Amino acid sequence: MRSFKYLLPVLLLVFTTVNLSAQSNLLKWVAKCESLKDVETTVINRNNPDTRQLERTTTKIVFSDNESLLNELFTAFDNDKSSTTKYAEKKENEKILPSNCRFFDKIQKTDTRFVFHFDVGGRNFVLVTVRYNYEE
Repeated sequence: MRSFKYLLPVLLLVFTTVNLSAQSNLLKWVAKCESLKDVETTVINRNNPDTRQLERTTTKIVFSDNESLLNELFTAFDNDKSSTTKYAEKKENEKILPSNCRFFDKIQKTDTRFVFHFDVGGRNFVLVTVRYNYEE
C-alpha cells in the first residue's frame, strides 16, 4: 500500500505528460510560424457573450515558397497523427498530404483542430482552432 502512494502521482504525471504532448510537434511548428516575419499569422478570439470568457481561438497561418517550412509541417503531422482523435489525408499530384486532424484533451477540456490547404501555386494555409471548456 505504501508503494502505491508513491506510484499514483508518478502515473498521473506520465498520463498528463502524454496527453498534453499529443499535438506537441504541430504546436511547435505553429509557434515557429508565429515568430517568422515572412509568414502571415492572424489570430481570432471568440468570447462567450454571456460570461465573457474565452470560448475559441482560431489561428490562420499563410506562407508561400518555403519548402523547408512545408516539410517541417509534414514531419510534425506524421509524428502527431497517431495521437489524434481523427485525421484525414489526401492524395494530390502523386503525393499524400495532410488534410485535417483533431485532438481532444479530456483533462484540459480542449478540442484542437488543424485544417491544411496546399496550393499548387505555392500559397499554403493552415487553420488551427482551439475550443475551450469543450466536452464530447
